[in-house]
Formats: sequence, C-alpha cells, structure tokens
Amino acid sequence: MQLRKAVEADIDFIMQLESRPEYSPFINAWPRERHARAMSDADFLYLIVEFGGKSEGFAFLNGLQSPNRAIQLCRIALVASGRGNGHAVCRLVMKEAFETLGAHRLYLDLFEDNARAEHLYRSLGFQMEGLLREAERRGDTFRSLKVMSLLADEYRALRDKT
Repeated sequence: MQLRKAVEADIDFIMQLESRPEYSPFINAWPRERHARAMSDADFLYLIVEFGGKSEGFAFLNGLQSPNRAIQLCRIALVASGRGNGHAVCRLVMKEAFETLGAHRLYLDLFEDNARAEHLYRSLGFQMEGLLREAERRGDTFRSLKVMSLLADEYRALRDKT
C-alpha cells in the first residue's frame, strides 16, 4: 500500500468514489471544476491510495500553506471500506502530513453520527475538540460536525510506540 500525488486524470476516479451511495451520508461530493481548482491550488494536496499499482482510494489535505502548520484532512475514501484498510491508509496520510509536510496539527471534522469514522480516528490518537452545531446543511436539514485533531508530539509518541 502506498500514496501517490493525484493528477487531473484521477478526478473521475475521485468523483466516482465520493459519490457512492454508502458515502453520501458522510461526504459532500464536489463537481469536477471544484476538484480541478483545488488540485491546482498549492494549499491542497490530493493523494491516491494504491494497492498493487491499482487505485483503491483517495485522500486530500488542505492548509499546506498555513503559517500555523495546521493541516486539515478534508476527505478520505476507499473502494473497499470495512476491510480494515482505513487504519493503515490513515497512518500513511498522517505520516505525509507530519513527516513530509511538517504539520504541527492535523485536524478533521466528521458528522456527529459517523461513529465508525470517530472510532477509527480515536484509535489513531485523535482527540475530540468540540462540536460545530448544525454547521452543515444537507437539503432541508442542518447537521452538526465533530472536530478532532492530532498534534505532532502526539503523532511522534504514537509512531515511536509501534
């Protein structure tokens, strides 16, 4: 398993994956133009997850130019979810953020009812920071987001244990 930097030709794969019905409660699918703009923005990093040379997922980060070295894990999705690969993929993304990009803080938000993702992030050392009440609108419904983060010192301590 490895990560590679995504290129514009990967946008169809990203859009196909993020628009799958099982992800729709948790991921806001973006149109091609928004992905293309973000992919060409130096503040974003799009990554493709490969297993055996085949694209099996993606992740993207934002805040690469933050003077506070605070990077956001915006999105992560795998072709085959529920098979235990999420933990390993997240560890690769964490390594990229902290060791390659020099993040001081890696943070994310997730819908408050996404217990599976929350369990995964907690198992990786992320701490709950708070709740953004009814922060996102989906149709006629407002949904709350939980904010979680991991600091560089916490990442290093966890990395050195394994």
